[in-house]
Parts: sequence; C-alpha cells; structure tokens
Amino acid sequence: MTVLDRNYSEKRDFIRMPISTVAFIQLDGEPEERECVCRDLSAIGMLLETNFEIKNETIFSIRLPSTTSGFSSLLAKVEVTRCSDYHDKQYLVGVKIIEMS
Repeated sequence: MTVLDRNYSEKRDFIRMPISTVAFIQLDGEPEERECVCRDLSAIGMLLETNFEIKNETIFSIRLPSTTSGFSSLLAKVEVTRCSDYHDKQYLVGVKIIEMS
C-alpha cells in the first residue's frame, strides 16, 4: 500500500499503534527517571503524556518496561518534535526515535 492508497485521515509512512503504558524518561542532568504514559508508538516515534513540559528539540532517553518475562524493556533515545498543553497541567509530547538500544 502506498501513501496515496490510504484513507485521507492517515497519510503517515508508519501506522501508529495505540497503547497506554507507563514509560520512564531520563532527562540529561537529572538523577532520577520521570514517569509518563506512552499513548502511541510507531516505527519512528511516540506520543507521550507527561505532567511537565519538555522543550522542542530536547533529546532524552526513554524506557518502556516489558510486561512479559523473557522480553527486554524497550530502550530508546528520542527527540521532542512538539509539546502541547493538553489538559490541566498535562502535556502531549511528540517524539521521534533517534536510536534504539
């Protein structure tokens, strides 16, 4: 299927998989991880819900713990592409995946 064959509402190269799972952010210079929720995941990015704002172009590490024994957590380095006020001091943070480890 090509981009032109898809329904107009979805023109992305990679389909987003809706999930709602706890994730942990490690910002540079901070000693501890911060908790957030990963709302969706694709081959090249994620949508996070946080209770703190993160500036565009910020690069940080994220960990999505595995809930299945025998499978490792998803570990990635990501860059913020957008951050918008969502609801009552909650933010939606779009990130692109730079590196998987």
